[in-house]
Amino acid sequence: MLVITALAVTELFRSRAAPPPEAPPSIPATATGPGIVTVGIVAVRDVRVVVRTDGKQWEGTLAAGEQRSFQGSVRIEILLSEGRTAKITVNGHSLGLLGSRGEPFAATYGPRDFRRTPSPSPKASAGTGASPSQSGG
Repeated sequence: MLVITALAVTELFRSRAAPPPEAPPSIPATATGPGIVTVGIVAVRDVRVVVRTDGKQWEGTLAAGEQRSFQGSVRIEILLSEGRTAKITVNGHSLGLLGSRGEPFAATYGPRDFRRTPSPSPKASAGTGASPSQSGG
């Protein structure tokens, strides 16, 4: 009887144990194949967003700190009501805050965009400031 009571108490404490702490929210860097494009958007300020993914459209307002992730097989077009209001990640590569304050931002990304990590050339690493350019559309 003592063994059964001990097992019951042990099980009771296990079921009441605090759940493990949750990891901070992040845009998942999903394992995407070469035929998939993934775009993550994390608002740093409230922003109106329109996303067109392979003929489907999502639109809404993201509050500061809110995030959304989209996947497509052909392309993803994003439109922000104002540039520099959301951090953009494409195929696992953070592009940061794009566009200009006070002006709308639009960009289109496909499955092949940002697939390879650029390797620095000796001249670029010597402080020339050379880096891959990002166009904001």
